[in-house]
Amino acid sequence: MAGRGLVMALLAPLGATLLLALSPVGQPSHGRVTAFWSPIHATVLSVDRQHKTLTIRYEALETVPAGVRICAVREVKSLAHLRAGQLIEARAETSHAQWLLDDIHIVGRAGSNESAQRMASQTARL
Repeated sequence: MAGRGLVMALLAPLGATLLLALSPVGQPSHGRVTAFWSPIHATVLSVDRQHKTLTIRYEALETVPAGVRICAVREVKSLAHLRAGQLIEARAETSHAQWLLDDIHIVGRAGSNESAQRMASQTARL
């Protein structure tokens, strides 16, 4: 029996490490929330360079329905190229009330034939 207790004592830290390694990203860990980055597709509704924010209409994510949101932008220089009506793809850090956008790419303009085709192909994949 003493041998069994020793084995359990040696394996307990391994089990805790495995449990932490397998816990979902974005879930609380020891009282803190880890960042959860999601790829997003959105239309820029407005750009506020003074406050370093974008207002976007984004497509539904796995856990978030489609909607409109004001987002902070990690790289302020990316605001210089953004205009209302542009379609963007980006990464959004979604674990806070105000999302943080990073790695922003302009992929088209709202209402263009190209953007309509992209939206149709995404709908077909669902």
